[in-house]
Amino acid sequence: MTRTQELMSTGLVFVCATCSRYEDSGCNEECGGPLKGLAYPRYDGPVTLANWCYVCGDEADAALVPNGAGPVGCCRKHLEMVENKARLHFEVRNG
Repeated sequence: MTRTQELMSTGLVFVCATCSRYEDSGCNEECGGPLKGLAYPRYDGPVTLANWCYVCGDEADAALVPNGAGPVGCCRKHLEMVENKARLHFEVRNG
C-alpha cells in the first residue's frame, strides 16, 4: 500500500493525501476544499487539481470552482455529494 493509499484509508481525501504539507505536519487549517468554499490554496503536491477527483483521485468529470477559485476536479460519483453539501459555495464547469 502506498503512503497515499494509507492516508486515504483513514478517511483523508485524495488531495490532502498527496500534499507534502499534510505528510510533513498534519492538516493545515488555513487550507481546504470546495466544502469550505476553497480550492486548496496551500496544496503542495504532484497533482493537477482540475484533472483528478479531489475526494478519490479518479479522473475528473467536472471542475468545481468554489467562490471563483480553483478549479478542483470531481468525479461523477462524488459530484452529487458535493453539490448537496455546498450548493452555494461553487459553480460546476463540466469538461
